Amino acid sequence: MSVPREILKWMQSLDLSYSIKNMRRDFSNGFLVAEMISRYYPNEVEMHSFDVGVGVKAKLDNWQQLEKFFRKHAVNISRKVIDDLIACRPNSLNQVLEEVYSFLTDKTIKKAKPVRPPVIPNIPNFAKPTLSKSHKDDGRAVPSSFVSLKRNQIAQAKEPNTETKEDNYAIPSLEITRDSKSSSTNRSKSSHQSQRSHSHHSVVQQKGLTSGFNSVMEDLNDLAVSLVEESNEEWKDLFNLDRTNPMQSIVAKIDQLPIDFLESLFLAIKERVANYAEVMSFQPKEFWKFMNLFVPCMKEACQTHAFECVVSVLKAVGLELTSKDPDSSWDVFEDFGLQKCLEIVASQPTKREEVLNVIYSFCKSDIHSHRNTLLKIQEKCGQMDSSLIVHVMALLVKMESSLLTINAGSSGPVLSEEQIPLFELYMTVAVSGLSHPSPKVRASSLGIIHTLLSFDDVVFEKDEKSIPAIPTNSEEISSRNQPLLFVMQNLWSQSIEPQLNDSWWEVTAQLVVLGSKCLTEVGKLYMIDCIKEYEEASVQLLSTILHKELNSTLKHIVLSYISPHLKKYETHFSELYLDILFSLSEEERVSLLEQPSNHVELLQVGNSQHKFPIMSIPFSWDSLTVGKTLAKRTVQLDHLEIEHYDVLNACVSVAQIEVSEEEEEKVFKDTLPSEWLTIYDQLQNHFYVGLVDEELCEMASQLLVKFCSVLRKEVVKTMIPHVIKTIEILFANNQMEHQQEVMSQFLIGLYGLGSPFSQPLLKLANSLMEQSQLAQNPRLSYFFAFIRQLQQL
Repeated sequence: MSVPREILKWMQSLDLSYSIKNMRRDFSNGFLVAEMISRYYPNEVEMHSFDVGVGVKAKLDNWQQLEKFFRKHAVNISRKVIDDLIACRPNSLNQVLEEVYSFLTDKTIKKAKPVRPPVIPNIPNFAKPTLSKSHKDDGRAVPSSFVSLKRNQIAQAKEPNTETKEDNYAIPSLEITRDSKSSSTNRSKSSHQSQRSHSHHSVVQQKGLTSGFNSVMEDLNDLAVSLVEESNEEWKDLFNLDRTNPMQSIVAKIDQLPIDFLESLFLAIKERVANYAEVMSFQPKEFWKFMNLFVPCMKEACQTHAFECVVSVLKAVGLELTSKDPDSSWDVFEDFGLQKCLEIVASQPTKREEVLNVIYSFCKSDIHSHRNTLLKIQEKCGQMDSSLIVHVMALLVKMESSLLTINAGSSGPVLSEEQIPLFELYMTVAVSGLSHPSPKVRASSLGIIHTLLSFDDVVFEKDEKSIPAIPTNSEEISSRNQPLLFVMQNLWSQSIEPQLNDSWWEVTAQLVVLGSKCLTEVGKLYMIDCIKEYEEASVQLLSTILHKELNSTLKHIVLSYISPHLKKYETHFSELYLDILFSLSEEERVSLLEQPSNHVELLQVGNSQHKFPIMSIPFSWDSLTVGKTLAKRTVQLDHLEIEHYDVLNACVSVAQIEVSEEEEEKVFKDTLPSEWLTIYDQLQNHFYVGLVDEELCEMASQLLVKFCSVLRKEVVKTMIPHVIKTIEILFANNQMEHQQEVMSQFLIGLYGLGSPFSQPLLKLANSLMEQSQLAQNPRLSYFFAFIRQLQQL
């Protein structure tokens, strides 16, 4: 079904950041949906939290965040619809777009009834409309009608002598003979000869799905033969098909397959998933054959793209089977697939996360089902490696955000009684891993703990007066139902603080993340008597880490995770924070300071399974706090260095906001101009000294213009004497051509700010033009010509 015209016009008006080429595919990762919502709710849906990737993990992470928003605002988009959209199934996109459109615009879509083709009774199988024909005629995809047809076929196969009044199609048998299969193949060949110009995708749509089948493997083999016959001549020698099992021949060479062929193959299989799942639900042997084909393929695939293709198909099968019958889906997967998948998890750490996504796709998404699945995984992991379960659950816990989200209760943010058993299971595994001799296991345990602290929907405003009064009730909120209290009362002194002595970088990294999450959470538990003690413990943990000698990786993690806490804990962190920032190389420092606000880089070191999101730090720190700390430590220096300008420029750029596009007027957000004026007064001499330095003059010029664009009247009085003195120094030396050119552009930039700078600079220009030496200077002449041109206008 095509997207309604009014929705398309609305989407165009939003000017989305990415052009849409394939609707279902481009919307499947949820990024564009999030961008739409962020235009209306920018404070609730922040785009830096969303990934533009097309991998399964990126899609699930994005949609899990959106699900929180949907629940909060009662947007009627079910998990089933989201799963369908992730798998690019027909109709799912329309449901999501219509709900989002209606919610954001308060408008409804007028739907016209689809025009259906007339039902012709008792037509033979070969004359029935194909899927592509139905799609064109009906205006919508028809997997549901195929499912209904299959159910009728099965019912007739079980009761061959019983006539079904409601079904006008005469289906003589469910079985497909070899002759009919051969004729189907022959028809495919003749179709190929008459339409050689068609792509793989169009050919795939015409084959296999047009007639009923009861063997998934037979259809896969037919598909393999068809695609090979349609492939380029130079590829055919590569395939060397075994005619008895052609699909097996292809997947055995999956790493050698051309990318175009690989994409066509798995796209075709994913389009058949709904049909395959229908057969598998009645014939478990077909599921066993399918898993025996693709799970070993997932294990052997070395190329990233090939591995992701196999994973996407297995996930699609899992989601489809689970949507039909969750209990049967898990039972059959446990019998035929779980053990083999866990063997891959145990032997190939780099594939763990994606394989675990496959496992969870066969499990119903509710607390009881997930807990039972975890217990089964724990049992099987224990038979292979006692520490494996810690690594596994460190990854699985990230997939529980929709189930373990902490909501505001009558006495504070607490877990519900239903959530507690799942929370306790994760914590039990984490606690057992903290005492393990392997530092990698201990790092995974800490990862579980800080992830459980992250599932919190309770958000308080910065203004403490706006925080609602929550009654204190020690019986209602406790370490049993509050994750932070559990960690502080049961683990902190006995198990977490001793990890500070660990020399393994990953343990320290996880401690940084944990400490940062604890500081975020303590502000939401102000009603607890001992919360101040827990806050001090978290600050002490991070302060200890800041005093340690850190490698480059840890420095990036520390700078990213401590930046949000610099304002509140300025005396504890700010000086040490700048020491670490200045110790980075120029390239590393610039990469952290100059990225856009929505930039998130996943830092993964070596073969570690943990990924640490590294963000653009100026958008998370308090610019005024950093600026004041920097001014305090540099005011006594003879001149500023490059790293000082880098940090100051980042602070001022992020702190500025435009309040009038016409006049280009700017102010400092969340702060008073007087606070920034103090910084300017402390450092203005350094800025003008920088204008004389060949290496620093451009940075000093840019920073001065930014300060002047906001402070204006407060700086214009002291500016002119400094400018005159700097000109005298620069233009008395012919060796400073570069600095002279920068100075001329600086004066033009200041004049462009308008009042109150234009009049003093006009007087200055007239005075300088009276001096013959300066009037003839080719660099300064740019400024003079600019002034004359404006006077003529």
